[in-house]
Parts: sequence; C-alpha cells; structure tokens
Amino acid sequence: MFKRLTHNISVYIQQETASVRWERMLAGAFYGFIAATAYALTISTINAITLPGQHLGVDGSRLLLYWGGLSVIMVPGGMIVGWFTEDYEGITLGGMIIIVILMITILIVPIITRKNPVLVAQSMIAILTLIGAIILIACGLRLAISRHIQFKQAEIPKRRTELLGGLAAVVLFAGMIPGVLARYDHSTVEVIRSLNSALSNVATDPSLESRFLTAGIPARKAHGGKGYRIYPRPSSSSVGAYDITVRFQDGFTFTCFVSTENLQEVVYFDFTSCTEGSTIFLP
Repeated sequence: MFKRLTHNISVYIQQETASVRWERMLAGAFYGFIAATAYALTISTINAITLPGQHLGVDGSRLLLYWGGLSVIMVPGGMIVGWFTEDYEGITLGGMIIIVILMITILIVPIITRKNPVLVAQSMIAILTLIGAIILIACGLRLAISRHIQFKQAEIPKRRTELLGGLAAVVLFAGMIPGVLARYDHSTVEVIRSLNSALSNVATDPSLESRFLTAGIPARKAHGGKGYRIYPRPSSSSVGAYDITVRFQDGFTFTCFVSTENLQEVVYFDFTSCTEGSTIFLP
C-alpha cells in the first residue's frame, strides 16, 4: 500500500515540470505576503485611525511580531495552494493543509508563551469554526495565482506591468477588509473613552481617583494629567477581556485587566484590576 501511494505521488509530481509548479508557488508566496502585510497593518492601526482623540498608540514591536507570524503562515500557505496542479486541488487540499499548520502552531505557541490551556482549546475550536473562511482564503490565493500566470503572458511589457500591479492592489485591498472588520466593538470603545476621561481629568477632579484601585498602582497619582498613550490587547488569561496598558511620556506604565463580555452601556467604568508595568498580574 505504501509503495502504491509513493508511486501515485511520483506520477502526480511528474504531471508538470518543476519550473511550472515553482512559478505558481512563488506567486502564491508573493500574494500571501501582501495579504498578510495588509491585514497586519490594518488590524494594528484601524482603531488608532478611526478613534482620534482617544490616545490610542500603535505598539511597533507587537505589530512586527504579528506581521511576522502571519507571514510565516500565509507565505507557505500560498506556496502550498500554488503547488497543486488543478485549481480545485489547490483550494481544497491546500486549504486543509493550512488549517493543519494553524492548529500545530496553536499547540506549539503555548509551550513558548505559557498560555492558558483553556484559551488554547478555545482557539482550536475557533479554527475549526473558521474552516469555511480559510478555504475562502485559499480560493482567493489560487485565483490570484491563476491571474498572475495569465497576466505574465501579456506581450506588451507596459500592459503586463499594469495588470500585475492592479492584481497586487486588489490582493492588498482584500487583505485590509478583515482588518477593518476587527475594529473594537461598542463596549470596548466605551471602556477606552471612560479610561481617557478619568486619566485626562483626574488632575483637576480628585473624585475620579475612586475609579482606580490605587493599591495596585500607588505611583499613578504622581502622573495624573501628564501625556500618555493607551495600548489595549486581547487578554492572555481570559476570553472576552483586554489587558489595557497605559504608558506615560515619562516612562511610567500600568496595565488594567478589563472584561468586556456582557458589558452593558458604559458611562463610568471602575478600573479595579491594575498593576504597574506592561504585564498584568492578578491573584
């Protein structure tokens, strides 16, 4: 049986020359990289752009880490989708291989980051529920690869450049769409506004001190009224929650744990789970 399987694989590989497959694989890697870059940049900046005046900052190190992680998935994913001879094979089999890669990644990352095992299990379930979306991504990559091969055959160099440039722009725009849809929901926005209100006015309104539990951040009082940036990120300890880091211009930093799950209309939010530094430590 094993011998027959290897024979069938060998026959399949010989259906095309290596150069033909490699051309598709390089195109898949290129468009996978463009899509990953567009998504990473959009999801990391969309809230800062669309919520002006809320002191939201863009964490460059997290952006680079996120962009690198997506590229590690999308570049090989594009190559896998491009390797198969037929379009339907690249979409279905390539998509399933991408899903397997994602699940392996989810299993490996917690070993490095010591992430909560419960969140890992929930992430695995989330991947399974997104099978349709991942197959759709594989379909988009395969379509881009096919158009790339077609446009490269244009006889006029200028026309060829225009077609390939337009295709890259379409992939870039498509990669931005899910990033735009990942904008903070209403509850999260209201929490950020409540935090801004307290930080901006606490120097002139001492009653706002009651909205912070100062036992966790005793040094915060000395920084009231000074310039700052806010860096929210999904919590690594709970689903439906954020770790919100506030970084002042003089370097002082504190982080608050905020759950936005089932949160009703926010007018004044009390930040009771806070610690100094960029990492949250809760009992």
